[in-house]
Amino acid sequence: DNLGNYDSGKEAIIEVMAAETVHSSKLLFVTANGMLKVMDGQELKAMKRTVASTKLASDDELVRIIPVDTSQEDKIILQTKSGMFLKFLLEEVPCKKKGAVGVKGIKLGKNDVV
Repeated sequence: DNLGNYDSGKEAIIEVMAAETVHSSKLLFVTANGMLKVMDGQELKAMKRTVASTKLASDDELVRIIPVDTSQEDKIILQTKSGMFLKFLLEEVPCKKKGAVGVKGIKLGKNDVV
């Protein structure tokens, strides 16, 4: 039995966090195709048990959600499956709403993923 309408045949659980951590944090979303966005965790407060957190292209999938402190000068490092790395400041990733796709964080080679 599920507590929500999660379908393990169609979706994968990629992160588990306490609700208070989510609601009190900024969250960095990273997709396999290199799309990024920072989102205020307050946007995930909902009356429903499940809520969509980001839009994805049909050929993309969410690979990480990381709580971040946007008041710090933190650096983000992306690594691709082929071994390429890209380092940049967290402040370069814009804060977007949950309905937004995000911005391209890294240009990927053919058949490469984050």
